Amino acid sequence: MILPFKTYGEDQIGALADMVTDDLTNMLSRVQSFRVISRQTARAYRNEAADVASLGSALHVRYVLEGSMRVQEDRLRVNVELIDPATRLPAWTGRIERDRGDRIGIVDEIVTQLARELQFELINIESERRSKDPDTDALIYRGWAAMYDIGLDSYRKAEGYFGAALARDPDNLSAQIGIGAFHARIGALVLDAEPLAHRAKAQEILEEALRRNPYSSAANFYLGLATNLDATLPRAIELFKRSIDLNPSFPSAHAHVGHALVRTGHPAEGLPYIGPHRNFPHQLFAFGDSSHSVTGAYLASRILLRHHLGKLEPSDQAFEFTR
Repeated sequence: MILPFKTYGEDQIGALADMVTDDLTNMLSRVQSFRVISRQTARAYRNEAADVASLGSALHVRYVLEGSMRVQEDRLRVNVELIDPATRLPAWTGRIERDRGDRIGIVDEIVTQLARELQFELINIESERRSKDPDTDALIYRGWAAMYDIGLDSYRKAEGYFGAALARDPDNLSAQIGIGAFHARIGALVLDAEPLAHRAKAQEILEEALRRNPYSSAANFYLGLATNLDATLPRAIELFKRSIDLNPSFPSAHAHVGHALVRTGHPAEGLPYIGPHRNFPHQLFAFGDSSHSVTGAYLASRILLRHHLGKLEPSDQAFEFTR
């Protein structure tokens, strides 16, 4: 449940806070693994000192997101807390700061970043919370958490969790997509001696998953990853774009469609996908993530380090993707 964001300071940011609350609710509602309480229900608690434990019990929600916005000089600061109603303690906190400017642009940036971070953090939170739970859903959460921890060993663990989930529930779609994602990652990153075989297996599994549910952003993305070869690049681009349509806050989908368009000789169309509404570090992370090469990842990491240390070089500006 996303409670209406509170505001401090200027009265004019009230409308901005409402836009962030509404757009974030809308965006997360489009993520299949999330069940988000409607905006109308959440608005009923706008002027109340809501007790999260009572909300959790009354509305059967696992987490409550509280947020606030304030203006300090020319900076807009957004603070959020993801609270577990069972303990009344924050499971995660986040902060975003932006220069004041185009209000619609600021809202898009804030909502996209919050949605992206919440999706990532909740996978890890749920995986840890249910680490001793042997049921199917717990195994799937642990599988997706392992998939986010890049590396062959982690991917093998993910395959094991998804396989165990399918052994309990052979028709579980999320576990099926997880197995397809495993093969797509192994094939795309060439992590064993038969990458094409893994790509073919991923395509078989994920085509079936999309027949069962064509509205899965993850299935569209990983099928795109499996078909992300020169001969089938147009279809991969179509699948990546479909994944973004279904889940606009899916950063890897943005990165891969951008990189694929650059590869096809359309940099002007592709680069905005790599860096839309993102600051410099996020653009570079997307570049390194989508490059599928040691050189690209190394280049991105070195520029990120210089950015963090405040020692950017003139040539680093070539990767701002603003031209």
